[in-house]
Amino acid sequence: MGFEHPNDVDRQETVFVDNSWSHKSIFPEPKARSREGETIGSYVNQVDRMARDNPILYYLRDELIKSWPTEDSLRGRAAVLEFFQDRVTPQKFECPKELETYLRGQRQGSLGRLFLLEDIATDYVEALGGHLCIDPTFFARHLRTVQWENSQKASITPPLPSMCDREVSFSISYPQVIKISDPDIRKIPALYCYSNVYRRIQAIRVDHWFDKMAFISSMISFWSRKYPEGHWDGESHSRPL
Repeated sequence: MGFEHPNDVDRQETVFVDNSWSHKSIFPEPKARSREGETIGSYVNQVDRMARDNPILYYLRDELIKSWPTEDSLRGRAAVLEFFQDRVTPQKFECPKELETYLRGQRQGSLGRLFLLEDIATDYVEALGGHLCIDPTFFARHLRTVQWENSQKASITPPLPSMCDREVSFSISYPQVIKISDPDIRKIPALYCYSNVYRRIQAIRVDHWFDKMAFISSMISFWSRKYPEGHWDGESHSRPL
């Protein structure tokens, strides 16, 4: 797959993502999704343009573009909590289109809105990122959890938390402990969560010994914006499905 920049005369570039590294390369090939008459969204286009001068966005750009023509672009769950003076109203979105319709609507007197997004799917990122004008590095930081970046194709390690404006966004890493009863896990060299985000499953498998316990390096990320009239919007990313 190639992605052209016909309007960028000075810096013509084609982004090829077919052979770029991804943990999802070990998963079954995702089903193609018919997008006849559609073009890739303006927010993903913006991520692509910014990535040419910001290596932190390489991996995010490649994953969003690679997933766009497949069903991986829909793999995720989203909801919103609307905060009023005397109540909190939840609303779940069944698909990115429902989220887009909600975002285009008028604010109905809520004091604040907390958007919850599980996994990072292209269509959900396009809807939330484009409408709320979220800095793409927020999604890039959440996409990978690595202590040391050893892949030359996955971009560089995101900035330290101390380098970010924590009043606007922050991320918290935490271990999620799981139990695996299948003894055949000892024969599998690498395990990953079946999701759009990079989440490796770590298990001690010395020789033929396996205690059936493992953990996932999970992460929760939060972004927010305050408005002059006192209202606010926030977005939280949780662990993968």
